Amino acid sequence: MTSPTTSPAQPRLDPAPSGARGASGLALILGLWFIISAWVLGPGGYAGSVWNNVVVGILIAVFAWARMNAAMPSARWADLLLGIWVFFSPWIYGYVADQPRFINSLCVGVLVFVLSLWGPGRAPAVVRRP
Repeated sequence: MTSPTTSPAQPRLDPAPSGARGASGLALILGLWFIISAWVLGPGGYAGSVWNNVVVGILIAVFAWARMNAAMPSARWADLLLGIWVFFSPWIYGYVADQPRFINSLCVGVLVFVLSLWGPGRAPAVVRRP
């Protein structure tokens, strides 16, 4: 029996493997944390870096969600680049002296980078299901 939205001949994407889903879930949480950390740790007079946290945090979360749901397997490469950007953002925006924000950016950047390497780097398999 088929539902009105699917047919037996319609291919479906398998979800991302559980390891990649877990890594993507953690990256999503890190992206959300990076957004709110701008206020939790205090902007410290670095207005540009607050916008950096918000925009980059949203992008990390969106790409992690897309990868977690197998909607865009190549999103791992975007998160990899964003992890590098977050790591170097204290020097780019000049808040190296603000130790809590500096350490936060280094940790989030490294973790997002490492988590983006987890899992397959190819599209999920298309499987025909009865």
